[in-house]
Amino acid sequence: MTRYSVNSPKTLRRLNSRALLAEMVAADAPCSVTALAQRLRLTRPTVEAALADLVEEGWVDGSEPAATPNKSGRRARLFQFKARSAVLLGVDLTPHSVEAVLADAQGAVLATVRHDGLDLAAGPAAEAALHQAVDDVLDRAGAGRTELVAAVVGVPGIVDREGQFTQSAAVPDWVAAGTAQSISGYLNPAVTHFDNDARLAAAAEAAWGVLQDVENGLHLILGRQIGAGLLLDGKVVRGHHGAAGEIGGLGSLGWRAAGEALARHALPVDALVAEAHDGDGAAQAALAEFAANVATGIAALTLAVDPAVVSVGGDMADAGELFLRPLREAVAPLGLFAPDLRISGLGRGAVALGAMAAARSRFRREILALPGH
Repeated sequence: MTRYSVNSPKTLRRLNSRALLAEMVAADAPCSVTALAQRLRLTRPTVEAALADLVEEGWVDGSEPAATPNKSGRRARLFQFKARSAVLLGVDLTPHSVEAVLADAQGAVLATVRHDGLDLAAGPAAEAALHQAVDDVLDRAGAGRTELVAAVVGVPGIVDREGQFTQSAAVPDWVAAGTAQSISGYLNPAVTHFDNDARLAAAAEAAWGVLQDVENGLHLILGRQIGAGLLLDGKVVRGHHGAAGEIGGLGSLGWRAAGEALARHALPVDALVAEAHDGDGAAQAALAEFAANVATGIAALTLAVDPAVVSVGGDMADAGELFLRPLREAVAPLGLFAPDLRISGLGRGAVALGAMAAARSRFRREILALPGH
C-alpha cells in the first residue's frame, strides 16, 4: 500500500477536500468559491481544486453561472452537497414487526414503511420481513438499491462494541441462525451495522423527542417488547458489553414475564389499547396490570440513573395517559423521587428514526470521512 506523508500534496488535497465537504454538509445550502475560501481560510485555487475532486466523486453539484441582468459580469458559480447522492436506511426489527425509514444523505426522511402483526421469532422469517420492508420503502421513495450506502438495524438484544449481535432473550434464534450476518449480506455493498433498539430510541428521543436538552434520562420500550436506553451526562450509554439497561435479564424484576403476559392477552396490543381508549374497563385494567408488572424494574433503573425525564415508547406510547396514570401510581412509592414519566415524542417510530440517524453518522464518518465525525 502506498503511504503519503502528511505534507505530501496528495494528502493535503485530500484533507482540504474533506474539510470543504464537512463545511458544505453543515451549510446544506449553495456556496460560492469565495465564501468557502473565506470560511476555511484557504486560497481560491485550493478550494477550486478540492471542489473539482468532490464533483468528480459525486458528492457535490455545481450550478452553471448565469448572466446578471443589467449588471456587468456573471454570477458566481455555486456548489452544494448533493443530498440525493446517497440514501440511508434505518430499521426497527422486532419479534412482531418491522419498520424501515429511508432518508437522503442529509437525514431528511424520504419514506417510511411499517409491517405489524407478524411472527418473526425465527431467523429466516425476520430476514424475509426485512427484505420486504426494504424493497417497499425503496419503492415508495423512488430510490434504487444502488443508491443505498449505509444502514443500521435496531434489534432487541445485546450488541457489543464491535457491532456483534451476541445475545437476545426475545429472539434467541436470530443469534443462533446468524440473522445479522445474513441481513448484512443482503444489504451489501451498503455499510451495515446493528445496535440495541432501546439505545437507538433513546438517541432519537434525545435528538428530537422528550429527552431533548435532558442531561440524564431514560427511554423505555414498553409493550410486547420491553427494553431501556440510558442517557447519562447527555450521552447514550452502551456499557462494557453493550448491555447497559438490560435489567430485564434479572427474572425477579418481572419484565420478561410482563411482556409475555401482554402478548398472550385475548386481544392484540393495538386492539387492547383501542378498547381502553373507548372506555372498556377490562382493557383499562389490563393496562394497569401491565404497569404494575413493570414498575419494580423501572423503579430500579430510576434509582440507579436518577433521570430528569423518563420517556415511554413502544406499544404503550399509543395508550397515553391511560397507561401513564397507573404507571405513575405503581412506580412512585418504590423510589426516592417520583420520576417525570412522559409519553415518547416519537412514538413507536423512535427506534427506526434512531437507526436512520446512526446510519447518517456512519455514512459521514466511514464513507465521507468527514473530520469530527
